Amino acid sequence: MQDYSQKMTLPISDVPHGENITLVYRNGDKVIDFVSSFLRSGLKHNDLCVWITPGVNKDEGPDVFFREKTIFVNEKSFSSNFDLVLMDLELLSDAEAFCSAILEFIEKKHMSAMKCGFDGLRINIDLISEKGQMLPFLKQCRKSIISSTSDVELTTLFTCPLESFSSSDIFELMDDRENTIMKKNGMWTSLMDLLSSKYRKHLRFSPELMKKEKELKSIYRNSPVVAFLRSSGNGFPVEFVSENISQFGYSAEELMSHKVLYEDLIHPWDTDDYFLALSECIKNRDHEFTKEYRILDREANTRWVSETSLIMTDRSGKISRFQGIVVDITARKLAEEALKRSELKFKALFDNSNDPVFLYDLDGNIFEANNKACECLGYSREVLLQKNITETYSKECAVDFQKRVVEVCQQGNCIFEMICLRNEGSEIQVEMSSQLMEYDGKPAILSISRDITERKNVEKALLDAKNEAEVSNRLKTEFLANMSHELRTPLNSVIGFSEILLENKAGSLNDIQMKYIGNISKSGSHLLTLINDILDLSKIEAGKMELQHEKFRFREVLNDVETVVSPLAEKKNICLTTSVGADDLYINADRLKLTQVLFNLVSNAIKFTHEGGSVMIRAENDAGTLVIKVEDTGIGIPESDQCDLFKPFTQADSSVNRQFGGTGLGLSLAKKLIKLHGGNIWVESEPGIGSVFGFSVPLSPELS
Repeated sequence: MQDYSQKMTLPISDVPHGENITLVYRNGDKVIDFVSSFLRSGLKHNDLCVWITPGVNKDEGPDVFFREKTIFVNEKSFSSNFDLVLMDLELLSDAEAFCSAILEFIEKKHMSAMKCGFDGLRINIDLISEKGQMLPFLKQCRKSIISSTSDVELTTLFTCPLESFSSSDIFELMDDRENTIMKKNGMWTSLMDLLSSKYRKHLRFSPELMKKEKELKSIYRNSPVVAFLRSSGNGFPVEFVSENISQFGYSAEELMSHKVLYEDLIHPWDTDDYFLALSECIKNRDHEFTKEYRILDREANTRWVSETSLIMTDRSGKISRFQGIVVDITARKLAEEALKRSELKFKALFDNSNDPVFLYDLDGNIFEANNKACECLGYSREVLLQKNITETYSKECAVDFQKRVVEVCQQGNCIFEMICLRNEGSEIQVEMSSQLMEYDGKPAILSISRDITERKNVEKALLDAKNEAEVSNRLKTEFLANMSHELRTPLNSVIGFSEILLENKAGSLNDIQMKYIGNISKSGSHLLTLINDILDLSKIEAGKMELQHEKFRFREVLNDVETVVSPLAEKKNICLTTSVGADDLYINADRLKLTQVLFNLVSNAIKFTHEGGSVMIRAENDAGTLVIKVEDTGIGIPESDQCDLFKPFTQADSSVNRQFGGTGLGLSLAKKLIKLHGGNIWVESEPGIGSVFGFSVPLSPELS
């Protein structure tokens, strides 16, 4: 073995037990030298050596075959620790059958080796095949034989002629270049050492390889992953790099010609850290190096990359190359930095908020709480983070916690009021705004609490004041009702006796007396109307007004009102007309109250319309609703005064009140009566043009 090693650049033939080598030879190469050395090395290591080779042709005798192979012709052929096996040539056309026969033979030799006390089994297998079929044949043989198990170590050597491989097969052999050898300059050399830039370029001259390389280049060109093979020398000279290095502004030729070293790409601020991490990886005898760092592209822009490299060593164990990939992760780094800034901003807002802020999971376990939360509840941050959020609630609120969590999860965010408990037991009324979010990859709730104790006190004071006002208003209503009742009795007497005097039933009166008695009667009637209106308003506000529903023909109500107001219209020469959609229009309502409303609206229209004007009463059925409109050509009402028309004791202005009279209760009472019927009342008016007062009530209301 030592004699043969002196002929080689590397001691390749001294294959360690359990390993395997593929020898690729050209026509003219003296393969026997290497095979002899390989087997002789086995003999020195107490291995049982076997040479498996195709059988001889029929026209050749065994002597010719051995003379060509020159196997230990002198003294070692066919010794107890060496066997020559001639395989049937037909087996080489069927890889599966060949492997099956080989495995069966190896199993027998394993047993023989163990029985005879050999330390290992060393086999050389000669393979021949049609061009293009060698590589799959070789792969199947290697896989079958190497995967076989035994109590003794199996060391194999496959010898294959280069002519049996296609151009693309040679390219694939590069994947196993550490275990493949060829002859160069008369020396058997590892394929890894043969793959210099010049040799790889020479191999690619074949059309088939050029096509395959073109396909690979296309894949690399469109991939964000940059593949490389670089030396461990100073500056990391690049032996190979994929063309998509152009994404950083460099060409593959620049790096592979060593015009630009890989170290030149590393950002100056990351150089020391990069070499420190690499040294630590080598020191730990790791086979893979992974690192994220910055590089500078051709335009001196900073780019982030992630490198994953396999650390390759030579036969002596010295680091020789780094083979791996580099991926541009600039976008991810920018996103991470943006996220970090966002998190810092969130933390700043969280910590500096003027309101208590809590972050807890769906079970209420507190993850975070700001300083204001600790201050508000009277706990230290350490203590608060050990608590469940429900421990800071009142008992009543704690019971509803899961209900609140469900609401937040369904709606995304919710606002609700809670009562929180301080450390010493006092209560705080808070408004809690809660939002669903993600924290450490899990759902969580962010709650911002605001102390609303002062607001609640103000609301209570307002509610108390409202209740007092309602009590006062009720007392006022009751007082007015009682007073109205007490006033009506003597007032009816005044009106009654004045009417007797006007009829001269108590004796004749002169003109002056008749005038005075007439004023008394007129004023008494006006006062009685006012008292009746006040009494009706009081009943409605006290909730004591009850409607007496009956079904009647609306034309009858219209005729009654028309009969009463016609003299008033004739006195001012006002044209009073009516328009009814159908004479058989029936309605279920309080006839007296509806007549009172219509009379009020029509009498107001006549009152505020100048002599020679007109008043129109319209009635129609609109989808089961009675719609009444009273249109006049009167003085009109400014828009600014229309909103106050339906308030008690209110009229458009005081000058109108003085000119036309009135108490200001009619429209207010009309609105309340229409509301009791489930209807609406409105006004449309323009000064100097006229007004339209209308109301609507259902023809057949649902009675409770």
